[in-house]
Amino acid sequence: MLKRPSNDLHEPAHKRRKHIDGSNDHGILNPSPAVASEDPALHLVQDLKELLGRVLADSDALTALGEEATQHAQRLQKALKACASSHSRLEQQNLILAPVKILSSWDVRVPFSEAIKLEFLKNNQPPPKPAIDASFGNICFIHKSTNKNYNRSEARDEVTYERLELLGDAYIELMATRIINSNFPLLPIGRQVQLREMVVKNDTLAEYSRHYGFDKEVQCTPAEKSQPKAWRKILGDVFEAYLAAVVLSDPESGFATAESWLTALWAPKLLELNAEMPTDGVTVKDGNIYDPKAKDKLQSRILSGNQSKLEYVEMGQAVHLKNIGQYRYTVGLYLTGWGYERKLLGVGQGRNKAEAGTWAAIEAKCRNGKILDDAEAKKNEYKRAKEEDSKKKE
Repeated sequence: MLKRPSNDLHEPAHKRRKHIDGSNDHGILNPSPAVASEDPALHLVQDLKELLGRVLADSDALTALGEEATQHAQRLQKALKACASSHSRLEQQNLILAPVKILSSWDVRVPFSEAIKLEFLKNNQPPPKPAIDASFGNICFIHKSTNKNYNRSEARDEVTYERLELLGDAYIELMATRIINSNFPLLPIGRQVQLREMVVKNDTLAEYSRHYGFDKEVQCTPAEKSQPKAWRKILGDVFEAYLAAVVLSDPESGFATAESWLTALWAPKLLELNAEMPTDGVTVKDGNIYDPKAKDKLQSRILSGNQSKLEYVEMGQAVHLKNIGQYRYTVGLYLTGWGYERKLLGVGQGRNKAEAGTWAAIEAKCRNGKILDDAEAKKNEYKRAKEEDSKKKE
């Protein structure tokens, strides 16, 4: 005979179920209350599944049901388990739907001025990765090829990193834009886009994935790993998935945490790339600002007739910067006159000779101010003497 359930079982499953571990009805940890499912239909299904379990475990109940009804009950129980399993997979993937607070300010959390002081940058080591909520498990590392019916061209609903990667891709583009815009505010938009592409491309992200050991955690078929381009893409995607998990692990401050991590992670590379890509209005080392009129200003300051001359001389061969598809030219600036013979005043680098020469003039002003002051004084003295001679002749 079917035993009467205890009083607490009269309540719906979703009311009597208490999770001291913070998990939801499917054993998935909830990173935020917003993720918890409130669908009453799912609770009714869970109640039915529990009731069937009690019935099929009671011999008296099975006798009362009869063979045919028992078989139907067993098939229903199996179908409900499959339904719960499917929902559990979707619940995991729906973790990415937790609302996330995006910073309203365009000031990044860790500006370069602070990031470059950190010990891991001094040692040329990337910063430690932020932790993610345990509810994500190993989802960040599961490639769709692990499914036995894997078809590269099909979109499936198995638990993989793809949904997180989609979100992480958007986050990383946004954060890169914010970080570059905040730290290089005078950089032309086109050049900001170039810098962003360099730090978000798969080669760069795959490099970070290897540093953090993500390549050892990825679950995929050997065939995927055997294709260098495909494997590099997977490692880049995994990094983006992990970034999304960092953001979603804390809807209140996860975005700030992830952005601070990327700021410190990208700082050395962005500073290096920007040094290789000088242009109008960019702040460079020692606070020097690019001034396109630097050569004209220097010339008017110290040149006078044939008494002196400035020479801009290319130094060595142009260097091809393969990582940005440009050349870097080096030009030296020499002064002859006012008591100096081919005195090197400054050296500049740029995308072309003209830009490199401009940087050389800027460096001359910053590095050899005393020489320029001396030359300018001698020029002014020469002009005064010449004017006095002209007056005497009159």
